[in-house]
Amino acid sequence: MNQQGMKRQPLPRRQNLCQQPKKLSCATGFLIGQLMKMSKGQANPTVMNKLLLEELAKR
Repeated sequence: MNQQGMKRQPLPRRQNLCQQPKKLSCATGFLIGQLMKMSKGQANPTVMNKLLLEELAKR
């Protein structure tokens, strides 16, 4: 588990969408939706978006 209390898991197969700048917002929306599903709606979407963008910047 990370400091936010969520278990680290691989990103869904649509990760290649995040490598295309025009589709970044669409792809991050998809990934935020997946994260919200994993957290059963308990996660803060704004915080998840920030963390997701940080994680994608590392790749």
